[in-house]
Amino acid sequence: PVSRQLAALALLGLEAMEPGRHGQAWRAEAARQFAVQDRAYESCAHLTASDANPLPPGGLLIAIVPGIRALVDAAS
Repeated sequence: PVSRQLAALALLGLEAMEPGRHGQAWRAEAARQFAVQDRAYESCAHLTASDANPLPPGGLLIAIVPGIRALVDAAS
């Protein structure tokens, strides 16, 4: 599961650098992937949040998320 998430995020970053691939469906998928990562960060950031959201496997947070998010935000 974590390796699939990492691969999907990496692909998202590569697609963000390609012109013309940023339609509504692409942005919706990006938002969905970021929401999964945001929940993982949130569950680790607050004690009460860890009750509502499962912790990431092995406590792993994917460190490339901020960089990928910046690429997606910059994509036009």
